[in-house]
Amino acid sequence: MKKRKFKSKAKNLLNLKIQNVKIPKSYVFTVKQFKEKEAQVIENIKKKFSKEIILRSSNKSEDTNKTSLAGRFISIPNLNPENHNQIKSSILKIIKSYKQFKSDNNEILVQNFIKNIKMSGVATSCDLKEYSPYITINYSLENNTAAITSGKQNYKTFV
Repeated sequence: MKKRKFKSKAKNLLNLKIQNVKIPKSYVFTVKQFKEKEAQVIENIKKKFSKEIILRSSNKSEDTNKTSLAGRFISIPNLNPENHNQIKSSILKIIKSYKQFKSDNNEILVQNFIKNIKMSGVATSCDLKEYSPYITINYSLENNTAAITSGKQNYKTFV
């Protein structure tokens, strides 16, 4: 089996091609970009998004060929892209959640916040129990985007 090249959670997600799956409008930036051009990053968010957004972690240690770390770092939903202070403080909270996994190359993924979802889940490139090379999708049919990453047991698995 061909070994997959992992980039980051954000880049892996944006490169995902699954029939009938819609990836919300997205914007990705690094911790370094935020440190160097904070105002520009926040302005880019304001320009790109007009509805509620979610800020999601995309730590370089997430979604690698050795680890998942799903749910390890924070995401902050229901944010107004026009609220500069709210966006800035939320970005800083996500960066702080990286703790011992700090790097200027870590990313933050901004997406439209989707309401009234039909399904959510986590896809991995291997079975996390045996590390067998199977694409595994753990998903929930609940209207709760954190149902899988929160550690709830009420989910289904597709291999």
